[in-house]
Amino acid sequence: MKKQFFWTAALMVPLVVNSQCRVTELGGVSDITPNWPVALDKNGNSMTVFQGGPTIWGSNGAVKASADIQLPEGPYALSMNNVGQAVVRVGNCSSARPTYSSDLGIWKWTDGSVQCLKPLPFEVHPDFLQQGSDAATVIDDKGWVYANVTDTLNVNRAMAWPPNGAPIELPAPSFSVYRKALGGSASGLVVGVVSNHPDLSLGGAPVMWKNRTPSYLSIPLDMRQGEVQSAASNGDMVGRVAGPTASFSGIWWKSGGQQYELMPNFRPSFVNRYGRSAGWATTVPFLTPAIYANGAMTEIQKIVPSRWAKAGNTVVDVKGLNDKSQILVTYQRNSPEGSAWGAALLSGCFGAKS
Repeated sequence: MKKQFFWTAALMVPLVVNSQCRVTELGGVSDITPNWPVALDKNGNSMTVFQGGPTIWGSNGAVKASADIQLPEGPYALSMNNVGQAVVRVGNCSSARPTYSSDLGIWKWTDGSVQCLKPLPFEVHPDFLQQGSDAATVIDDKGWVYANVTDTLNVNRAMAWPPNGAPIELPAPSFSVYRKALGGSASGLVVGVVSNHPDLSLGGAPVMWKNRTPSYLSIPLDMRQGEVQSAASNGDMVGRVAGPTASFSGIWWKSGGQQYELMPNFRPSFVNRYGRSAGWATTVPFLTPAIYANGAMTEIQKIVPSRWAKAGNTVVDVKGLNDKSQILVTYQRNSPEGSAWGAALLSGCFGAKS
């Protein structure tokens, strides 16, 4: 198929970035049909989506696989595991019960096969599959798929599909009615937020599902609400918490149960097993992609190669972080002709050994 491509406060050693990030562009840039980055695995393989379908890139920037799967606009943040499988949007797979379809499937990019997920046990809200809610998906290395779906009552429901099996709903701890999966890891840990309020950003409690069993995560005593954004391969998790004024701070939960508040001007999106995090700096008028380790934060744009930055390239979004400390990003290229966007894999941003 031819494509057109036009952290932590507990550690007192400050992060010293003495080398620039290495940038590997994944295809080119386009102002009309960009190659959007969506997922990254532990080996440095990344997935992007294009108007004609998904593409898998190696860490050297070479194409490893592509599929002619139409990817209509939709609500899902797609995902991949470490054994050659990816969650993609394949369109309606249930002609007999179209209103019960999640529109999701598993693309085994190592052999090109695509398998639709089984229909849901309830009808999907008619607006859900057309809205841009960026609902999370997770696929673990055993082939379980997790995703959020909104039903006809506009209630968000966190669902799990076993390999080749019918979906089940992830339970909520205690009496929480509303639940949402926000991220997870290929090891099978799924994280998110639960609440008794339909707006999960109000009074939400951070939660994790381990083997589909829910558990609350503790938050500092002066905080009122929180949510978990991402999980690492070793069980570490990051998210954010807020106090009475609803001013959010980043937080890191260790797999052993300890919690550490991060600096208040950093909002984590991803974490790896070494406590390195990627997310957003909130100290400037606009959110800026940043990294965080050993109690210090660095804006990514300040450590990309100067020649690449002077060519008009700016990192504008973070889409993944793996245990090699590689970061998948979206970048914008500005030129006299206008702006265009593309995908890139960054390496070495946390120092010479990363």
